[in-house]
Amino acid sequence: MQLLSAIFLSVSLTSASEVKLMESFDHDKITGTWLVAKRNAQLLKKSYRCVKVELVHAGEGKDFVMHGNWIDEEQTVHNNTFIVIEDQSHPAQFVFKSDVEKIALSFLGSDYTNWAVAFGKVLLKESYFVAYRKLPADPAFAPAIEEVLRANNVGLDFLTIDHSNC
Repeated sequence: MQLLSAIFLSVSLTSASEVKLMESFDHDKITGTWLVAKRNAQLLKKSYRCVKVELVHAGEGKDFVMHGNWIDEEQTVHNNTFIVIEDQSHPAQFVFKSDVEKIALSFLGSDYTNWAVAFGKVLLKESYFVAYRKLPADPAFAPAIEEVLRANNVGLDFLTIDHSNC
């Protein structure tokens, strides 16, 4: 399975009751490029770096395109793309268009312009992710991010994804 699938996008059967999703959510404001900087579960190799996700609204409908890029330990650039749609059960979630029973991404918190906290379940491993619009991130964002994580009973011992020499 591709890293992006395992790191940020390809999550399976996540229930909204497992996480506290954003109450007010704007799909269009969350679109754009996100640099995945931290995760709380080691899903694949630590050496994968420069994980970047772009969410694009595809036209007037409910379709969104999620593009992901990362670099592996051999310096090979990888790309992955998924079509996702708004989850009818909660606006802060996207489901795969090809399988609306599988949640692709759950947003727990974001200020839309600087940071986002997301959740996913990869195979049987749960993981929370912190992403930023640009790196290095301003330390002033930390209190809001930590508040979202505490509200979801998540510890703060995250693994950092290397974004040097991207």
